[in-house]
Amino acid sequence: MSHTLDFSLLPSVSYGRAFMRLDDDAAAGVASLTRLSERASNAVRFAYWAGGTSDVLRCPESEVQQLREGCFRAALTEFASMEEVQVLDYKDCGIAGTPLKLNQTLNPILHLFRELRNLEVHLRHSELRSVSKDVLWGHRDWPDEATALTISIWILDGVTPQSFGMLWNAKHYTPNQIDQMISWLNATQEQWGIQEVFLLAVEEYCRLIENELKRSGSD
Repeated sequence: MSHTLDFSLLPSVSYGRAFMRLDDDAAAGVASLTRLSERASNAVRFAYWAGGTSDVLRCPESEVQQLREGCFRAALTEFASMEEVQVLDYKDCGIAGTPLKLNQTLNPILHLFRELRNLEVHLRHSELRSVSKDVLWGHRDWPDEATALTISIWILDGVTPQSFGMLWNAKHYTPNQIDQMISWLNATQEQWGIQEVFLLAVEEYCRLIENELKRSGSD
């Protein structure tokens, strides 16, 4: 049976953020779940390090690329572990609700990064590629005050319907669902980078879990 996905829930990304950090509201909504909050924070930090220089990563220049890619795999792993630690957090907090699994959600971005973790950890090694992008630096609410500059964004190469199809869980998605997920990911990361897209996924999962907590009366 194929998972039910609502592609209208995929975010329309019109700007990137200057700093790689969880939105305050998203972080606050799951603050009571200690382990999950730590995993979310770690996931974002590892994703930030995936674009780091040798100074940030504290390694020789010859090891920078492998460590960047290792950091991104670590980010994906911490993200996927948010699913697992909910059981422990719910028990500690006395919450009677059922933890929300990534593949029980409707938003394709969560399914996508869950399976990217399985793809990158178990089946293949995708390279991170840096590209230059001309942007306006400033606040989105005051575009007239923005300054033009060039930044580097990071692209996760080799994510295709064919590579996704290597996964055991690919059988739970239709070919059309896979095509739509991969097409959206690649188009979005080419504009804003894989780190920005990943950050959106972590925040979305936090918000959905917060909604589950509210429904259980545990907010």
